[in-house]
Amino acid sequence: MTESTIVVGIDGSPAADHALSWARAFAAPTGAEVRAVMTWEVPAYMISTVPLGPMTSPVEIVKDASRDTLDAAVKRAEGGPGPITTVLRHGPPVSTLLTEVAEHDADLVVVGTRGLGPVRRVLLGSVSARVARDATCPVAVVPLGAPVGSSGPIVVGVDGSAGSVAALRWAADRTDGPIHAVHVMEYPFGPEYAVEGLEFHGHEAFGHEVVDRTVAEALGERPDVTIGVTSGDARDVLTQVATTLRASAIVVGARGGSGLAGLGSVATSVASHADVAVVVVPPA
Repeated sequence: MTESTIVVGIDGSPAADHALSWARAFAAPTGAEVRAVMTWEVPAYMISTVPLGPMTSPVEIVKDASRDTLDAAVKRAEGGPGPITTVLRHGPPVSTLLTEVAEHDADLVVVGTRGLGPVRRVLLGSVSARVARDATCPVAVVPLGAPVGSSGPIVVGVDGSAGSVAALRWAADRTDGPIHAVHVMEYPFGPEYAVEGLEFHGHEAFGHEVVDRTVAEALGERPDVTIGVTSGDARDVLTQVATTLRASAIVVGARGGSGLAGLGSVATSVASHADVAVVVVPPA
């Protein structure tokens, strides 16, 4: 499977500009349509119930300013691969962006982070986090400075869930290069760590069983998949592995298995810490 339509959230920030560049490079090999979407709303402070005489409507002021912001973002992106379709929509950013996704049956949403240095490592931008949480298609969260058009390996978080199966398949469909499947064990854990059909015979052995079975279910006998099993915080481990391998992206399932390092619960946390694009894939 390859993308035919990619929706990118635009807000005039350097982070959104970088997300647009990443999306265009990602779309280039398949010629997917890139739709740069800017949303707008009239702030409450611009609405007055007192007649002030002839004046430009606040709706027109905000709409024109938003159009200028969108046009400027696309102009800054000139020279990149492939065409861009610009879209200006009225409404709250998250719901409006997701409406665009639904109406055009988009295969991928791309959003930037706030790009605020250390602040990004504490809290992912609220729009990016909510889009990653609520979208029904994969979402790429692209931090400012993430490599664009990289051919490095893809790191996939694996926890035995349907989400991690979908994440592995998404990665495999989009690269002919190596995939590194990582299972992270967190302590302490109890009976909720169980995976149907597997028995616990020690931490490391169980971790290998989880990742081996998940990879086999998702990819069969694909030869260029390497496996890693380690303990720690899933967020930290995945970002460290990606840095070490000079990965092009990290891919995680939107909802991980209960107790299995909670990949679903830390997906946006991984995105807030990573220096590469993080793709959050919902279960099939």
